Amino acid sequence: MKHILRRVLAAGRLRELERALASSPTAQAYGELAQEHARRGDAVAALEVAREGAAAHRADVHLNRLVERSTALVREERLRELARQLQAAPRDALRAEHCALLFEAGRVERALEAAIEWERHGGGAEARLRQAQARLRRYAEGRRREDAQLALAALDSAASALPLDPRPWRARAELAAKVGAWAEARAAVGRLLELSPGDAALEARHRTLGALAVGSKGLDAALREVELGGRFSDEVEDPAAEVSGSNALPQLLARAGARPMVRAACVLRGATALVHGEKGASAERAARGLRDSLAASRAFARKLGLGALREVQVDHDDCTSAYECGEVASAALRIEGAPSVEHKELLRELARAACARQERP
Repeated sequence: MKHILRRVLAAGRLRELERALASSPTAQAYGELAQEHARRGDAVAALEVAREGAAAHRADVHLNRLVERSTALVREERLRELARQLQAAPRDALRAEHCALLFEAGRVERALEAAIEWERHGGGAEARLRQAQARLRRYAEGRRREDAQLALAALDSAASALPLDPRPWRARAELAAKVGAWAEARAAVGRLLELSPGDAALEARHRTLGALAVGSKGLDAALREVELGGRFSDEVEDPAAEVSGSNALPQLLARAGARPMVRAACVLRGATALVHGEKGASAERAARGLRDSLAASRAFARKLGLGALREVQVDHDDCTSAYECGEVASAALRIEGAPSVEHKELLRELARAACARQERP
């Protein structure tokens, strides 16, 4: 009887929230309805409502987070169902979806394992393409030459089995361009042009790569250079594009430095840094300390094969330094005590703002 009463009350609450949304489609109304669906265990309905609300209120942070959480819940439910189906009656379509969802969830190691298992069970070229995709993601995060070489071997094998499929050549071109092996990238784009003759975008890219390919380093040398230096070709600092040219970033940095418990805030991209809370020689020392700490931490992570560096926390005698480490820009806060959830969110916002300022066309 109690269970029936709870279901009736929950259904009444759902209808009430639906009517409230219909009469006033505010961001709050969308959020409350989505959360009610989630409480009832209906992740699909929660995602639909959250997506509708996020489309109507694009700037609402809460709704965008609800979309992310609901998407993750729906994906995990599907992954559990796929695991049951693969155990009962595995087939290629299910294995392909399983690999794709694992990759989408950021579980790269598990996606790689699933692709290797798929190949053992006759997955062929499609399984090798999934392996290459996972290894390329690992390479992007850890910059280890071995990951890139294994990915290239998988791409070569897939290209031999699927001679008319552009995916292996597209992945090869992207990798070669990322590490600055322009001649190799040009050759891969040339093969793509053979598969899609007359493609204007490919032709333009082929011409651009032709100019860059003069005197270009080989692919293996480029991979070795990236492994040693930890920087891709598109991450080389452009002196003409400095962080200080942005008005929004210094304002955001000043707001961060004015937050309670924050002693100093800093953003770093390449050799350019902005610091709030320190002046003169102290600011220079803070920027240099951030730069050196990140360089040492990245080198250590690459040496141990730990993947990409995302967060660093350094405990001092009287405060804590917390870093948010991006591929092209990083941010740091010196905080009294341990960093809170709000501090970590602030760090991510600073790092994103620095990256957005520097994006190339």
